[in-house]
Amino acid sequence: MLEQLQKLQQASVALAAAVEPEAAERLLLEELRQLCNADFAVLLKPVTTQCWSATLFLSGRDFSSSVRSMEVNWGAEKRRGSLKTVIEQVVHTPKVLCCHDPVRAGEFDFSHLRELEIEHGQQVCSSLLLPLSIHQGRPRQIVELLRLSKEQGGGFSVEEQTLGAVLSQQASSAMARMHSQREQSELFESLIQLIGSAIDEKSPFAADHCRRVPVLTMMLTRAVSASRTAAFKTVQFSDAELYELEVSAWLHDIGKLITPIHISDKATKLERTFDRFDLVRTRFEILRRDIEIIRLRAGEKSGDVETPASGDDLQQMLEDLRYLADCNRGRNSLSQPDTNRVREISERYCWIDRQGEKRPVLTEDEAENLMVVRGTLTEEELEMINHHVVSTINMLDMLPFPEELAQVPEIAGSHHENYNGQGFPTGLNGAQMLIQARILAFADRFESISARSRPHRKHNSLNRSLQILREMVDDGQIDPDLYRLFIEEKLYEAYAIEFLSRDQIDPVDRKLLLEGL
Repeated sequence: MLEQLQKLQQASVALAAAVEPEAAERLLLEELRQLCNADFAVLLKPVTTQCWSATLFLSGRDFSSSVRSMEVNWGAEKRRGSLKTVIEQVVHTPKVLCCHDPVRAGEFDFSHLRELEIEHGQQVCSSLLLPLSIHQGRPRQIVELLRLSKEQGGGFSVEEQTLGAVLSQQASSAMARMHSQREQSELFESLIQLIGSAIDEKSPFAADHCRRVPVLTMMLTRAVSASRTAAFKTVQFSDAELYELEVSAWLHDIGKLITPIHISDKATKLERTFDRFDLVRTRFEILRRDIEIIRLRAGEKSGDVETPASGDDLQQMLEDLRYLADCNRGRNSLSQPDTNRVREISERYCWIDRQGEKRPVLTEDEAENLMVVRGTLTEEELEMINHHVVSTINMLDMLPFPEELAQVPEIAGSHHENYNGQGFPTGLNGAQMLIQARILAFADRFESISARSRPHRKHNSLNRSLQILREMVDDGQIDPDLYRLFIEEKLYEAYAIEFLSRDQIDPVDRKLLLEGL
């Protein structure tokens, strides 16, 4: 008995150390089989209200260790004969049930064991059923221990039944804890992905950015771990670090939830809640019509006629309007002469409102927006967009992350940080930038560069996207070692096949991209 108690203690310690429910289930089956000296250990789980799945753990003198699954049907419908299935009995009366010579006794229906008996040419001489994880009066699982050979003493003894019941009760608590932790983990991951999806759904131009960045991040992380180059030969990520990085990748843009949509999705320089260039166009049209009206009147009477514009060349006015329309799209960078021309146009043309007051065709704000040198965003708007990083850090700092996820705010919040001029990475507060944050920053920028749907620019081809990345390397914005690995291992190919459109995928000159690096 002392030896059995020691086995019980060892089994309890082993179960308490288990992390994954599936591993705990298999461990429980083997420990119960050995503790109670059984030939088989069967784990029964409900599939529907009238169907359970059975996992048989075959082990012992006459059987090699293996796992097999089958389905066991039972229910309240009429069956051949009047016997209640033994599973139904334990489900409705969740107590330990031991049956000696169950087939001959005829107290319950054991037809679910018939296939096993036929396969091994022996009848079950004893069955011990142990309910697990009682919830609302019913077990969530049932362990059935079986003996086929009477040489082992026939039925299960009272001591064996007691030991089995004690271990199964301890296992119920351990497995309930593991299932609860798994459910909480799945809920946590679902909420993270929900937040990422909400950010993508907020903007029609996001193009699943928050879903793609984690994919590219983990793809690059696996390559870094497998690399034997001098830059990464000492870098190895544990499972916990990989999970932490994936969570960071999903949450890296959470601050965009509070970024105004008319700024994050600003497709033209004059766009707010609508494209204000339509107002400019209307003012020019009013001015054109005023000029035509004045000319018509001038033909009817003599005398000087005051025109609402310093120049009345309608063809020049049309060309200036087209020029402003081109500037508004933000597709090309503006030179100093270009911005000067925008200023001259804003000063040259005026229109007269209903009160008879002269007004410029471009307001001061509109002129400033049209003179943006590159893209569609003003410095103030760029600052507002970049502020989402600060918002991300502040929002993530409010969450009580467990120890294994403690670096999530730092990793997620560093994804816009750059290398400095000497090539040393700097992160938040000037501290050394984590390799995880450098990987995330690289993935974030490549996804943004290669994304097809962006409001402020035409989409780039694969080769052009890699060229832009190389320019960022030369400017000290991203990690050159990560870039070299990305090109040498052709990681861009797998990403392009999955996420880029066919017309974006063009030949890549790897030699040119790596030249001088």
